[in-house]
Parts: sequence; C-alpha cells; structure tokens
Amino acid sequence: MGWTETENLRLDDAQKQGNATEIWNILGGRGWSVNAVAAILGNMQVESSINPNVWEGYKVRPEDTSLGFGLVQWTPANKIRSWLRSNGYAVSSGSGQCHRLYLEMEEGLAGQYFINKNKLYPISRTAFIKSTEAPQKLASAFMYNYERPSAEAVRLSEADRRKYAGDWYLYLSGVQPEPDPDPQPPPPSPSQSAGIYRNWNIVMHSAKRLNGQNKRDWFR
Repeated sequence: MGWTETENLRLDDAQKQGNATEIWNILGGRGWSVNAVAAILGNMQVESSINPNVWEGYKVRPEDTSLGFGLVQWTPANKIRSWLRSNGYAVSSGSGQCHRLYLEMEEGLAGQYFINKNKLYPISRTAFIKSTEAPQKLASAFMYNYERPSAEAVRLSEADRRKYAGDWYLYLSGVQPEPDPDPQPPPPSPSQSAGIYRNWNIVMHSAKRLNGQNKRDWFR
C-alpha cells in the first residue's frame, strides 16, 4: 500500500497498516526486533495516528514551530523539519523520519532517548532496538525514555500505548503476543515526568469521554 502522508489526516486502519509496514521494512531491515518496532508503533498510534505529516492537534500550524510534528511528534517541530530539509527529504516523508529515528536510537543523535530520571524501564537505546521483551513493556520504555510525557498524560495514555503495541506485534509477526505482563501499570507521580506532553491529547480525552466514546478511540 505504501505511505499515506496526507496533512493532518487521522488514518484509518488500512492506512495505519500501510505506514506500519513501511516502518517495519525500514527498521526491521536494520535488525530491529519486531517487539521494539511494535512498541514504537503503539506509541506512534497515540502520538500521530502513524501519519508522518501531522501537526500537534491535527491543525496546520507552521507559524508555531514550538509544537510537535511527525510520527513521534518531535518537539519543537523545527527539530525534525529542518533536519529533513537539510538531508534532502520532504518534511512529510515517512522514510526520512524513520531515518532520523534510527539515527537517534542507533547512534544517539541529539540525545533523544535516555533513561528517565526515576529509572522506570531502564532499557538502553541499543538494548531496546534488539529487545525481545514483551512489546507492551517496551511500549512503556519508549514512552518514558523517548516520548517523556507528563504524569497526567501517562495516566491517560499508557494503557493504550501498551495495548496498541500488542496489536502491532500480532500484525507484524502473525503471532499472538503473550498477555501484557503489567496491564495496569501504577500511575506515575508528577516527578516521573521528564518532558512536556501535548495538551491536545488531554483535551481530546475530556471531550470524548463526555460523548461516551470508548477510551481506545481517544487518541485515534
């Protein structure tokens, strides 16, 4: 199916699967484990609907580059947009964003991935990309050590990230993952956050909860 890179589009299942396959082809082709890629896809589903051409809040905001952009919502947006242009990619390029991601994870570019200060999920970046631990556990490791949302955002989205990671493991491998080893991780304290989360996720959660929608749809 190939990449879907339509600006600020919430992808349907087939489009997510197409982009996930492209991501797996790139990262898996570099020797990353299916567990690690599934864990990252679980996070991407929350962050961007696995669409590389998404601005934070699903609105076109090139004038406010303090916001997030792309598959993992690099923040500020110019971190990824400037790098893509300087390396010959369009800013919407999923392949280009995967290139940036594997440099961050394999070579430590920009110091994006580091063990969170409270030592939750102390898995190094080089161990992460080869790990065969449960994809649900690795989803939390990527969330804490790479995405670094606020404690409140962790509370709202960690279970979804873990659940989606298991789903993507099944999709990529054809094998049902083992049950989540920690399906209800304890809520973090405010001190366990190392970054600033995208407030739009919390807004989406509040608005959609009033409409009675299932929690798993909050971040799609």
